[in-house]
Amino acid sequence: MAAELLAGPNARHLILNLEYEGKDITRDVWDFVESFRYVDRTLRDKMDEISVKFHDVPGLWRSGWFPDQGAKFKATMKTRNWFKPGDDLKRECGSFEIDDLQTYGPPSIFIISAIAVGITASIRRQENTKAWESFTVRAMAEEISSNHGFELKWYSNYNPTIDRFDQRSESDLAFLQRVCEYAGLMLKITSDAIVVFRGEEFDAEDPVFNFKRSFDGLVSWSFNANSADVYSACEVQYYDAGRKELVKYLYSPEGISGTIGGHRSSSGGTSSGGGLGTYNPNTGYVDAPASGTKHKSREQEIKEPNIGQVLKVNRRCMSMAEAQEVAKAALRNTNMRQIKGTLSFMGHPILYSGANCTVEGFGRFDTATWQIEEVTHDYSVWGGYKTDVSLRGILGY
Repeated sequence: MAAELLAGPNARHLILNLEYEGKDITRDVWDFVESFRYVDRTLRDKMDEISVKFHDVPGLWRSGWFPDQGAKFKATMKTRNWFKPGDDLKRECGSFEIDDLQTYGPPSIFIISAIAVGITASIRRQENTKAWESFTVRAMAEEISSNHGFELKWYSNYNPTIDRFDQRSESDLAFLQRVCEYAGLMLKITSDAIVVFRGEEFDAEDPVFNFKRSFDGLVSWSFNANSADVYSACEVQYYDAGRKELVKYLYSPEGISGTIGGHRSSSGGTSSGGGLGTYNPNTGYVDAPASGTKHKSREQEIKEPNIGQVLKVNRRCMSMAEAQEVAKAALRNTNMRQIKGTLSFMGHPILYSGANCTVEGFGRFDTATWQIEEVTHDYSVWGGYKTDVSLRGILGY
């Protein structure tokens, strides 16, 4: 391809392959490429996306090359001699559907933007009304996935039964996202699969990356600890049909959970399992494992904000066990970005969202274990290839 012809046999360089409706168009369009962006996300209500900016002074893109909206667009990044000679890496960005076309000038520019589920997908556009009764979240996700030709990938040991949930003039994707959020589950959608997972279980996975401040490929970094809108406990109120009364359940990671006004059972301060580390009640986070990572002493750890807010949730529950899960999930969803960070690297093609990691050389922020929520791969002819990573500190509950 053109990019390889311009680079020497041992030079570090990026190769970008583009496909349109199954046809490799790289050789035809490479001389016009000005920049490329691929965003990989594990975030609620946000999809993976790609965009390509083309130089279009000849007017080819806005005339004969004008793409069809909804057409399949695919990209693959390949690097040669990247971190050292002979270090060849490949990143499949996946398949997308074109949903936005833009041109402006002077000089004439044409931009193709595409998302994982595009304008032709009825799961995203078509609004439906249905009363769902006595169903498990997994069974509902399987039905919606099957109806729209998606594969369901389920990663959760928790699969609650829901008494009733109404879908009113709402797309199946929006409805599924709402139900997953209600149940404390997370959802990611790709071009051919719906992925449902439990954040708590993903958080328990072993870290796969360790980012050091001394790494010469690190361009910039930032970390933030924020106490705004952070809650110390969650109270769920629901009607117990068997006892014919309102029941209040309080969940706190500090170990004081239980039925309000009754017996309180300890549920905090336990190991998170999975080899990830141990829950630290002083920080509210999982301490990163000692192996392979240097940590500061306890007095240097990031302390939990001294706050007394209680998050209150009114939600239909069928049992105390379900109330516990609802309270825990609601508190996690609210507090999960209490500490966060960003890292910018020289292009790093193997980084992906959803992976757990540790950091080293950033003071007290070293004491937390982190999850990558978003990875942005950017290439431009004038700036080269770089990768930006968004992190959140993993909670201990």
